Amino acid sequence: MDEVQVTSLHIIPHSEPLLVVTYMNHGMHLFDALTWEHRRSIPITGQIGDASLSPDCQTIAVSNIISGFDVYSMDTEMAICSFGHSVKLDNLRRTPVLLIHDGLALLGGNAQGDVHIWDVGSRRKLHSLIHRRGEVILALAAHYYEASDVFVIATGILEGDSRHGIVIWQAQELSHPHISVARPSLWSGHSWTSTILPIILTASIIGYLYAGMKWEA
Repeated sequence: MDEVQVTSLHIIPHSEPLLVVTYMNHGMHLFDALTWEHRRSIPITGQIGDASLSPDCQTIAVSNIISGFDVYSMDTEMAICSFGHSVKLDNLRRTPVLLIHDGLALLGGNAQGDVHIWDVGSRRKLHSLIHRRGEVILALAAHYYEASDVFVIATGILEGDSRHGIVIWQAQELSHPHISVARPSLWSGHSWTSTILPIILTASIIGYLYAGMKWEA
């Protein structure tokens, strides 16, 4: 029998709140968050490494360890769209996924150092946040600061068995919306530990582009 592994938890704040639970090998299940009664299940093919619920709780993005990312409707329980990524079958890992921009875009990473942003509606890849080859993406976070009109993304990375860090990406308006550059070799001189965060925030770095925006790490 497969080991039962929970990979994500989410609350749908209805008048009768629901708890959404995804399992590595047992799909997605919804429970009454007050009585723990099982309400329904959503069968999902493959292994679920992570999941992200949209702010309006209408869609959920699932990271399929083998094939990529799938977005499901919580009402119809049907897949809306899918986005693939390169996977080394001899080095399978749980890869993070995050719905951003009110669920209109999907942010996903993988074990090859790739982080991509896709438009859920058009299924078009909007941008890639380029990491060094061999950096494994372990975690993602994003936040929009409304008062200052600033949108940032954080990527948690692992290189090798022990070198790790966090990269902060900031969106800025760019006059040339079709230029993309990689994170510079400046980082090769730093130790990849948890202290890399303030180093990244204060360093002068080459920018990145996303749908007319420049990303700085």
